[in-house]
Amino acid sequence: MIAMAYALEQRGEAFELHYCGRSRSRSAFLAELERAPFAGKVFTHFDDEGEAQTLDLAKVLGQGEAGVHLYTCGPGGFMEWVIAGARAQGYSEEHIHKEYFQVEADASGQGFEVVAARSGKVVQVAEGQTILDALASVGIKIDISCEQGVCGTCLCDVLEGEPDHRDVYLTDEEKAANDQMLVCCSRAKSKKLVLDI
Repeated sequence: MIAMAYALEQRGEAFELHYCGRSRSRSAFLAELERAPFAGKVFTHFDDEGEAQTLDLAKVLGQGEAGVHLYTCGPGGFMEWVIAGARAQGYSEEHIHKEYFQVEADASGQGFEVVAARSGKVVQVAEGQTILDALASVGIKIDISCEQGVCGTCLCDVLEGEPDHRDVYLTDEEKAANDQMLVCCSRAKSKKLVLDI
């Protein structure tokens, strides 16, 4: 969201960034947001700071209008509240953009083969096993963070095969291209994947 705010500010676009949390003392990026060139467009809402600064979702969202988009990020309950609020205010589904902090990863499905192109190592990914775990078993380490398909840290290029995208990080267009995937949660539709790792 912060990267988007910098880009919008640089292009001169109108926007507001509302930051909600339980406590200011336990929230990240506040110093950066206070120094940002768009600091006047940042509004904070913390549970422990009283009602005066509580997020009035309906007021902030206003009525859904053509050209107005909502981008929301956070834990499941918060996201459901914001998304339901946006729908109630008349936002169309294509104007509601979401990034979850946490989702349930589904590792079910048939086994398949993964080839790590750079090392030439080949590993069988078993039913219920993640590509990440299978690669680790043959000594290939991938940078990870969330392990739920949310953050994009484990993004790898796909050289061959068809991924079964199970993440919420990539856009529908990026998934349709089938040239990259998140190995923490996604699987394969093809019997073999060749990854640029």
